[in-house]
Amino acid sequence: MKLQLWKAALQEVANLSGYHLRNGGDVFDDVIKILDSFGFSPKSWIPRLIEKCLIYKLDERLQMHDLLCDMGKEIVRQESPQNPRARSRLYFHEDVREVFETDTGTDRVEAILVDFPKGSDIIRLSPKAIKKITRLRFFRCRNAHFLA
Repeated sequence: MKLQLWKAALQEVANLSGYHLRNGGDVFDDVIKILDSFGFSPKSWIPRLIEKCLIYKLDERLQMHDLLCDMGKEIVRQESPQNPRARSRLYFHEDVREVFETDTGTDRVEAILVDFPKGSDIIRLSPKAIKKITRLRFFRCRNAHFLA
């Protein structure tokens, strides 16, 4: 029975794909609400995650530690070290720039989460590159200026 509840809760969380953040908020808060609605109280597992240094509280919000963020970035980069358009997620500004400016977007890319260095050059956005990224479910880009 508990396994079925977990499956149902995780399915509900999985349905958040393509979720739009409101006011710079975090989808993590909504994940907690969903799990709580299925009887998986955050009171039971949040202290364990904090104790193991996987998450921390900041301004009454839960945050994932930078180290954990998402090591996942480097793991994803290893999907295709020399070819960013073949990765499922783009995190590095050099990779996003290459994909957008060289018309090399593919249906492999599902998420783009990137923070460009302040004062970066304008990115010359290729409409063809964007059109090819048909599986994009999440896009967050900070400090970038786009020009079509």
